[in-house]
Amino acid sequence: MSMKFLTPLLAFIFLIGCDGEKSNVAPSKDSPEEATTEAPSKDSLGEQQKVTEEAKDTSLPPIPDPMDAEAIMKLWSMDHDPTGFIEEMKLGNRTGTWDGVASSGPVRNDWVQSEEFSFDEKWVGRRFTVAKLSLQNENHYSVGTYLPDEDSFIMWIMNNNRISQSKGERLEEGGIRWRSTILPKSDEGFLTSIIRKWTFANDGFEVNESLKVLNEEKAVWFSEYKFHWTGFPGMKPLGKKEILELAKLPHNPDLKDPEMKWWLPKAGIWEFEDTFSERDSEQVEEFRYETVDKRVDESHTVFIAIRNKEILNIGVLVANPDAKTKEILRVRFVPRSNRLLPTIEFLDELTGTATFQSLGQREFESSITMEGKGLVLHGDDNSSFAKSRSGSLKIRDDGKLIQIVKFKGEWVKELPAEGEELSHEWLEKKLAEIDSLEEAE
Repeated sequence: MSMKFLTPLLAFIFLIGCDGEKSNVAPSKDSPEEATTEAPSKDSLGEQQKVTEEAKDTSLPPIPDPMDAEAIMKLWSMDHDPTGFIEEMKLGNRTGTWDGVASSGPVRNDWVQSEEFSFDEKWVGRRFTVAKLSLQNENHYSVGTYLPDEDSFIMWIMNNNRISQSKGERLEEGGIRWRSTILPKSDEGFLTSIIRKWTFANDGFEVNESLKVLNEEKAVWFSEYKFHWTGFPGMKPLGKKEILELAKLPHNPDLKDPEMKWWLPKAGIWEFEDTFSERDSEQVEEFRYETVDKRVDESHTVFIAIRNKEILNIGVLVANPDAKTKEILRVRFVPRSNRLLPTIEFLDELTGTATFQSLGQREFESSITMEGKGLVLHGDDNSSFAKSRSGSLKIRDDGKLIQIVKFKGEWVKELPAEGEELSHEWLEKKLAEIDSLEEAE
């Protein structure tokens, strides 16, 4: 099976298919968790015209007719908007950007192909789930929606301007059964069904997927997928390069105050004191450092941790653009270990607290995880940026608690002028040194 077949399989998974297990119907112990795609029907050319009429008597927006490349790209160009989005299409899935690795071959666990991929999924028009899959430097697009008259689902996948279409129905034991109704001629016959199993970890921020392709009931291809949530819908990726680029930007005091102002740190110099205690030990170690915090654009807040004039880590904060969901993504880059450490923070504005947990990464299989709680203080009211921060972290290895970290930070002063210690000029020089080391690797 060539890579041209892997692409539609990936797109098939990323839209609605992988959400079947997340429905409110729990799978039975005796039934396989699977979704199948049957051979194309003879009247497939007329199928699309039929389904576009099925939403006309509902309050939902109509389905574009035809659902061609222009219609798919128009839907993709719309902003993510969860307002009034229909429950049938939510299916428990987490919208946003994802990174992953696909391993495939004709024999299970004897992989002949391994491909990295990323995709971005969002909700638009109250009923459409749209996704962009990036694979082998090419982008492929998908659209899915719900058909209330049939209590079923439909999706379209655009691969190199070729459109395929599938319909899905809920299974009583949980999951969705898919049937191909339109396939490009070059793809006809490469599969008759797909059997899929999946597991979710870390509150759905990580997914492991296995897939078996059958042709005339004979297994002809196997795949495994591992992917991790990396950001909010449409968000700029935050890799090492992007974090360094953002960190080099100066603080912009003229930016409009963000929705999450009460949790974001006041720009300037902060002083922190961390205490570390090992599991089963009464010894406590203290660790002091400074951070330079700045808002560089409407979306990104940068913080740079410094000790003895050396940069410990560089981090970026991004608030969820959906104001109804109080979440912040925090990604740290640690130059010494050359690692990214992403975490997600769930905010409670009433109490001024947050709970946070670490997120998985595609390139690491480390079992080290982190969870914790934080508290911020604003001063007289909640309308100002945070000027005090405290909290604790629990660090686990394969679920076993190995370390507890307590932290406390206070805002000290405004950002220094040029020529002063920790000035933007000094930071640029230090960041350039790190950047040059990255390029040399």
